[in-house]
Amino acid sequence: MGAIQVPLADSRTSSRSVRVAATGPLWIAVPFGVLVAYDVARVQEVVPVLDVPRLPLILGLICLVATVPSLVNGGFQALWHRSVTFRAQVGLLGLALLTMPIGIWPIGSWFYFKEKYIIQWIVFVVGAYLFRDRRALRLVVAIFAIAVSIAAYEAVFGGAGVQKDVERVYVAASLDPNDFGAILVVTIPLVLWLVGGASGLGKLLWTAAAFLMVGAIAPTASRGALLGIMSVALVLILVGTTGFRRIFMGGAVAIGALTFSLVVSDEQMARFGNVGGEDDYNTNDGEGRIAIWKRGIVWTIKRPTGYGLNNFPVYFGWLNGPDRAAHNSLVQIAVELGVAGLGLFLMAFFHGIRDTQRYFSRLGGRGPPVADARREISLARLVLASLVGAFVTGFFLSNAYAGITMLVLAIAAGLQFGRLEPGSGQRVGPVPAMASRRRHRRAAPPGVGLPFGRVRRRA
Repeated sequence: MGAIQVPLADSRTSSRSVRVAATGPLWIAVPFGVLVAYDVARVQEVVPVLDVPRLPLILGLICLVATVPSLVNGGFQALWHRSVTFRAQVGLLGLALLTMPIGIWPIGSWFYFKEKYIIQWIVFVVGAYLFRDRRALRLVVAIFAIAVSIAAYEAVFGGAGVQKDVERVYVAASLDPNDFGAILVVTIPLVLWLVGGASGLGKLLWTAAAFLMVGAIAPTASRGALLGIMSVALVLILVGTTGFRRIFMGGAVAIGALTFSLVVSDEQMARFGNVGGEDDYNTNDGEGRIAIWKRGIVWTIKRPTGYGLNNFPVYFGWLNGPDRAAHNSLVQIAVELGVAGLGLFLMAFFHGIRDTQRYFSRLGGRGPPVADARREISLARLVLASLVGAFVTGFFLSNAYAGITMLVLAIAAGLQFGRLEPGSGQRVGPVPAMASRRRHRRAAPPGVGLPFGRVRRRA
């Protein structure tokens, strides 16, 4: 494959340039996309014929083994340098391991870590590295969006596997309607990115998938998902595009609202409107969300070092009877990983949102952007909408370690890892810390492994 000349992103080494091999084979993206479809969208529960025992773990190990050599040979350092979100997630992994032996139920924490958390973290670290290549990102998002579209179709049109409970649909055994609603909210902006890069029939199909997902929020009757999609719509209108294109974006949002209104039933609409009312258990019941949040805040104050990974339901059960989830990602992580965990979690989202906004602002701030920069600006704006949707829905769900949270944070980290140099339309080269370290070696190696290729200095 061809190579491109890329400037170093640092004034101390701005006179240098490097030769970066094109980010080559995409085969890792295929198993990784299937992993995300299984682990996050739970496609094997929506379509039982696809259920293969231990397949997510097998795919995760394949992707991790294929990625580890490049991570060890410079990739991890580059991710660490370029993405604060990545650093925060590494810190959370460390806290999860640290609090495990000192938590209130170490065996339960270990079981959750090896059965679920390790898969979610593989999704994050492999995704953050893999998504430097935007072709890989598009392929993974496409596979994931197909899986979510299948579930959305089942929810709207009532597939054989769909179960209803008081006008709420369950499309997967391990995803309650609130969880599924959060996945829809985060996925919709990513599908809009696929629309922008498609042509002809592909553009029509992805557009239909986006509106189908908006309609599928109605059967969930999830008020958190409704607030999430409203926040996403606001971000799309305000920063998703500029100039006269905002009119088209506003029109798309209006069509989405119409789609939602056509699908929602009277009972579901009544539930959406019952926020803070006399019949809302979240405000009036001793085991509603507000009461649970208050308990979590008190427990965090009593033990700021944390109770251990996945131990909120355990501690709640010990004190109050049946186990209950925190129903708030901030409360969940504060109780389980302590105040330090809460700070790192907020840092991951804050820098993910802020750095993404600054990225597309810098790319569009120096005259008309080149074609690659325009595509990056569109991607960054839609990733920003997904991040906001994940944070808003996560405020009402225990999604601190959920696959959808890990996925969207991985996309944010990958966006920074493979960022374009403002005004050049070219990818940044090795980070300064890596370059300076090589200069001090007596016998520098010929190159440093970066995604699917090697980086070499020009002669």
